[in-house]
Amino acid sequence: MARTENGSVEIIPVKIDLRKKAPPLPAFRTKVDPVKAAEAAIDKLSFQFKNWMVAEVENLSNAWRQIKSDGLTEDAEEKLYRASHDIKGQAATFGYPLAGQVAASLCKVLEACEDRDRMQITLLEKHVQAMIAIVQEKADEQNPIGNQLVAALIEISEDFMASLQEA
Repeated sequence: MARTENGSVEIIPVKIDLRKKAPPLPAFRTKVDPVKAAEAAIDKLSFQFKNWMVAEVENLSNAWRQIKSDGLTEDAEEKLYRASHDIKGQAATFGYPLAGQVAASLCKVLEACEDRDRMQITLLEKHVQAMIAIVQEKADEQNPIGNQLVAALIEISEDFMASLQEA
C-alpha cells in the first residue's frame, strides 16, 4: 500500500507468478505441471472459500461476544487476536483481501497496546464490524466504500498507536 501526494491510499496488488518459484522438472516429469496442478486444486476448493471465511468470521464474532460479556480479559483478547490473525493470513487466498487488511490492522492495535486499560474498545469493535460487513457483502478491492472503510480504520488505528507512543 502506498500513499499518493494528496494523502489518499493506493493499493498495489501483488502479482506472483508461481512458475518463477518452482524449479524446472526433469524431462520424464514434464507431463505434469505442478503449478497447473496446484492452481487446479485451488480452483476445486474455491467453492468452499466463502464457507471457510464465514467460519473464520464466526470465530471472530464469538471472541467479540466474549469481550462484550466478560470485558477485555487476557483470554478474550487472545481469542480476538487469534481470530483476527487467522483472517489476516487467509483472507486474500479466500478472496477477501479487504477483510485481511482490517484484520492486519486489528492485530497491530492489539500488539501495540500492552495495557488493556488503555485499549479503545470501540476501535476493536469497529474492526470486528468491518470484517463482518466485508465478508457479508463480499467487498473486494473494486468496492469504493470498502476501500474507504479500510483506509479510515487504518488511519484511526495508526493515530491510536501513535498516541500510545507519546504517553
